[in-house]
Amino acid sequence: MSMKIGVGQIYNSTDVDRNFRQIIDLLFRFRTFGVDLVLFPECGLSGFTSKMRECTGAVLLPYLAEIQSWVNEVGIDVVLPTAIVEAGKIYNSGFWIHPGCRRDQFYKTGLTETEKKFFAIPDFNQPKVFEKNGVRFAVLICCEAEHAPWSYFQHGEADVILWPGYWGSAVDDQWSEEKESGRPNPIYANMLHWKLPLIQANFAANDLGNHKGAGPEGLSLVVDQSNRLVYRGAHLRADGFVVYVQKKGGQTSVVDCVSLPEAGDYLAPVVVKAH
Repeated sequence: MSMKIGVGQIYNSTDVDRNFRQIIDLLFRFRTFGVDLVLFPECGLSGFTSKMRECTGAVLLPYLAEIQSWVNEVGIDVVLPTAIVEAGKIYNSGFWIHPGCRRDQFYKTGLTETEKKFFAIPDFNQPKVFEKNGVRFAVLICCEAEHAPWSYFQHGEADVILWPGYWGSAVDDQWSEEKESGRPNPIYANMLHWKLPLIQANFAANDLGNHKGAGPEGLSLVVDQSNRLVYRGAHLRADGFVVYVQKKGGQTSVVDCVSLPEAGDYLAPVVVKAH
């Protein structure tokens, strides 16, 4: 079983319409590659900004409906994180959008102390593992990937980890048991337990106008089942790439990573071998 997973880096914006247009543009580019699903960053539709408080279901529904129509037409799943206001509470959430007018909602439950000041944790069970074409995907949002390895799924329940995040790494960061600061890298340690491909989607950079502050740098990561960094996304640039994975004999592995060509030149992909 082989699959192609698109990863979209978009700019983090206070403008939901701008976020949506970035998402749609990448979806049409990914369509030319015949991908099976596309992953976007944490709060990709809403943006990770103070304006999340305005992102009610009524505000987001027209955008979700358009993406659902695209998914129904082309048969490609979309994993779209977004903040959403439900019953007066803000959730760091998202939707796995399937063909056939079906959307599964997921939530970030592993919040930082800062996030607990504005995000709520649902008091009901919600899924973390989803299936596409016989491959099972665990969705861990941002810092959830740093928590104890079996906090959100159990051994044998997933084949690939999808990791939508807000923060990007710095250009000179290495993938190792220690970060550049010398502090331990808990995600590297978790990968020694998971032994699964890890596919991350970060924002490319902030585009927040007067609300700018420290923020993401792009550089979305792909780490293979052997805990080797095999690909990085573009630095400080909206971009996309495709991860080829193969499930064989109960083991899922990264086969290749392919960068998207420039917009308007969809017929000349650049192949970047995993190594």
